[in-house]
Amino acid sequence: TNYTRYEGELNKNRLPHGKGIKQYFPGRHLYQGDFVNGKMHGKGQMTWGNKVVYQGDFVADKPEGKGQMSWPDGSVYEGEFLRGKLHGKGKMTRHNGVVQEGKWNNDQFVEP
Repeated sequence: TNYTRYEGELNKNRLPHGKGIKQYFPGRHLYQGDFVNGKMHGKGQMTWGNKVVYQGDFVADKPEGKGQMSWPDGSVYEGEFLRGKLHGKGKMTRHNGVVQEGKWNNDQFVEP
């Protein structure tokens, strides 16, 4: 069964609104941060079940704006996001020390 658990502030329609924590099952994703009318919106942190962690700006349930994403292997991206993808200016530091800094488009490094 798929279900979620929410703890936090609600609006008059009983939707998450303000500060809260939402846990998603069975994927074991966990979001802590701001909500607007039931959606992750504002500042927050999402930890997915695969241990990928994003901290930063959210718009309509997706990472958008500025933030940082880290992976279990130690790789870290700091920069801009659009609709959940690495997009805009950013810097990726891979677990092996390789650094890619410049412009990203739809999760792809396009130019230094």
